[in-house]
Amino acid sequence: MKTLEELNQKNWYRLLKVMFIIFSCLLLFFYNFYIFKVYNIKINFKELNENKTLVSCLYGQHNTFKYGYNSNSSKDFYPSYKFDYNEYIKRNDVKTRKILDRCYGTDKLFEQDFINPNTYQERYNNYIKSVELTLNLENGNELFRINPIYSVKNAIINIFLYILIGNLFMILIAEIIRRIFYYVITGSIIPNKK
Repeated sequence: MKTLEELNQKNWYRLLKVMFIIFSCLLLFFYNFYIFKVYNIKINFKELNENKTLVSCLYGQHNTFKYGYNSNSSKDFYPSYKFDYNEYIKRNDVKTRKILDRCYGTDKLFEQDFINPNTYQERYNNYIKSVELTLNLENGNELFRINPIYSVKNAIINIFLYILIGNLFMILIAEIIRRIFYYVITGSIIPNKK
């Protein structure tokens, strides 16, 4: 068998072509599904815009500053993507300390290093209470407010690039496998049609 015409006359080759196409389509489908799941399409491609997201200090000098703590900040407000003070301070202790330090200069209350991880949560809770006491607040008052602003454009571009690059890479791999198959069966990477 030296030509594609001879190969197309074989039942096993036609079956193998169909299976190869189905497998390739399933692989592309699952890859694209994974990308959409990672970026969570349900939130309309929301990505936190750290340049527009502002932190407002509610006491003292009432400072306002940009949030900007890391590139993965959209998860700081998950799952509602809205600011919830109590939930935020439970999940983002280091960022909370940085915010409180910028608002009130309170980081001196928490200078000691974390030697024993078992006491970390207790020390953190004491830190929050110390800040509240320093400001003469009752337990549960919000010390700061964050207004998260989301950007749609960057997330859509990122998703498009992941999908485009990933799909092109998988198509390239499939084509390489196909050409290796042709070389093994016909002795040529590009077999003659007739």
